[in-house]
Amino acid sequence: MNERRKPGFTQPSSKVKGAVISRKGGGHPSADYECLKARFNRCHCPVLSSSQSKRFSTALSSFPGASSLIDSSFVDYSEGASRDIAAMDEWAAACGVQRSDGFQLVREEEQQQQQQQQQQVSPLEQSTLEMNIGVATSTDISAGQAVLMVPNNMILSGTQARQEIGAVPVAEELLAKLYTAQDHLPQFYLMVQILKQYQMGPQSPWFPWLNSLPRYFSNGSSMTHFCCSECLPPLVGNLANQERLRFIQFFKALQFVDRNILTESTKGNRPLVKWVFAVVYTRCTTFQGDAVIVPMADMFNHGSIQPNVEIQWDGDGNCYAVATQDIPAGSSLRACYGDPTNPSYLFARYGFLDESSPATFCKIMISNPSSELLEMGYDPSRMLFYKDTGDVSQEW
Repeated sequence: MNERRKPGFTQPSSKVKGAVISRKGGGHPSADYECLKARFNRCHCPVLSSSQSKRFSTALSSFPGASSLIDSSFVDYSEGASRDIAAMDEWAAACGVQRSDGFQLVREEEQQQQQQQQQQVSPLEQSTLEMNIGVATSTDISAGQAVLMVPNNMILSGTQARQEIGAVPVAEELLAKLYTAQDHLPQFYLMVQILKQYQMGPQSPWFPWLNSLPRYFSNGSSMTHFCCSECLPPLVGNLANQERLRFIQFFKALQFVDRNILTESTKGNRPLVKWVFAVVYTRCTTFQGDAVIVPMADMFNHGSIQPNVEIQWDGDGNCYAVATQDIPAGSSLRACYGDPTNPSYLFARYGFLDESSPATFCKIMISNPSSELLEMGYDPSRMLFYKDTGDVSQEW
């Protein structure tokens, strides 16, 4: 950012479409901020610079209710549980996250309208309505402007988790033999780290972030074999099934993690592990070959046609979200999750259908293609055609 300012909250604006859920003030702090700095000092992440530490301490001391304790319960990962976004927002500010003026966490307008129309909803329906939380701006943003900075000590890293926890050779050997998981060791250790943080409950430095995460997922790892093989078109079904099998392999490998790291009850809790697996694969990004999760930056929703922010890093490993174009007030801030012409991959990994995608892929897959077809270049993942015109890609 061009100017360093004390982390804080932005005032909601009527220009932003959707329900603003990050507000200035609005009640007592929801975390024990007096203990938070000590918890971060004990964590494995790189330490803050002296100037960052000073701002961090200032942010902690600015909360008048710093001695109030958070709920002593663990994160409720059931599908009907609500997401505590406001507490996460306060936690991020206390930890040194910097935001541009007008940066707001919001629910999208359509979901807000649904909430207003439905007087009574089930816990699962309410959770689903609350799930799609994104970022918007109430002020104009110029191209090249940083809209978010997350300090390196907040970032969860698979490589650092392996260094802290220690390698699990038997698990690594198992994953190395399985084609859908052999290149996913950083994600495996990231999953172990998040499970460890879950076990710590409110004592985890990342508890407010964990309690803000979605509980319901509809991606490949949450599907059954029948759904992947019988209900979905061949390509997306195959991709979703790979996600499902990878979870099964991770769950098996997890059993070899030392009980001093993860308890037997945690390792054997399949619904919990599946939730954490989905969190890892829907929220992690790559940085220098590592799998990392950046709290707050993981709140940007996908932008298909014109994403307007991109993730960048500085030499100290701090994460920035930078505007790629001029963004008018009232706009959503969106990043690109992957190839916008590839809805099958996005659905299998993230669990959403990108209706704005201009193209889709062939719905026919040959289970045992002949050598002649392969020599001709047969590859169902490249059989692209455009939805509006039906035109086939020039590649075919």
